[in-house]
Amino acid sequence: MILLKFATQIKGTSTVAGHTDWITIDAIQMGVGRAISVSGGGTDRDTSNPSFSEISLTKATDIASADLFMQAVCGKSLGKAELHFIQTGGQDKKQQVFLTIELDSPIISSYSVSSSGERPTETFSINFTKISYKYDSFTGATVVTGTPKKWDLEANAVY
Repeated sequence: MILLKFATQIKGTSTVAGHTDWITIDAIQMGVGRAISVSGGGTDRDTSNPSFSEISLTKATDIASADLFMQAVCGKSLGKAELHFIQTGGQDKKQQVFLTIELDSPIISSYSVSSSGERPTETFSINFTKISYKYDSFTGATVVTGTPKKWDLEANAVY
């Protein structure tokens, strides 16, 4: 399960404990890459700065849809965004957040809807200035908290 929350309130349909009213996401696509070239006849390689894609999210149309559409139209920062990837596990079968992605200054840069007669599906993209990526692992009831890996796209540096 993937859930999304913005600092600027956009109400979703989640009823998961600790994530009430978060936006339920069906799919995510994101990436980072860099150009790498071999220089001259040597064995050294030159690398460029990282290039981040916007984060593309897909979900069923719901109570958040009109607000997401309007944010794409207005192009204003939503403050912060949090994506939580949740699994059910442990002896008590509790919901556990195993992956957290945090975004600074998220702006919805695109929004589209598609349907073939059933409930429409929407896809929207988020542009951001900073990203934090953290994975937590679980062994039974024990949580091994990961260290967030953070990158500032504007400064092109770890923060």
